[in-house]
Amino acid sequence: MLKEEATHLWEDSRGKALNGLINLLSDGVSLVIFAGLVYFNRGKLLILKRFINRVFLGLSDPAKVLLFILITDFFVGFHSAEGWEVLLEGIASHFGLPENKTFIYGFIATVPVAIDSYTKFWIFTYFTQYSPTSSAIYERMNK
Repeated sequence: MLKEEATHLWEDSRGKALNGLINLLSDGVSLVIFAGLVYFNRGKLLILKRFINRVFLGLSDPAKVLLFILITDFFVGFHSAEGWEVLLEGIASHFGLPENKTFIYGFIATVPVAIDSYTKFWIFTYFTQYSPTSSAIYERMNK
């Protein structure tokens, strides 16, 4: 009975490890294909970027600010620690790795702060040039 249980646990862990390697290989192939598509369609991506910029800059100033606050709070807001935890546990499970709470909490304590700092830097360098009113609204709303 004990030997059967040990064999079952070994087969289960081997299956998870093999599944993680298969996921790693398929994700790598997908990344290479995506990079190739981006490389060979640079002109089309430039057109898409111009279109998105035109649509974004065409929004009203309060709509721009609302969009920025929504995006930044979604990814780096105070309420998103559980979301980051679920995401990181899912990634570890996807690649067949054991979940490491120390790494996850360390990641949550540093990476969202870095993303928030970079986003604020980007807003105050890029956003103030193209929409000074929106930048002023954003500053008032964050206080």
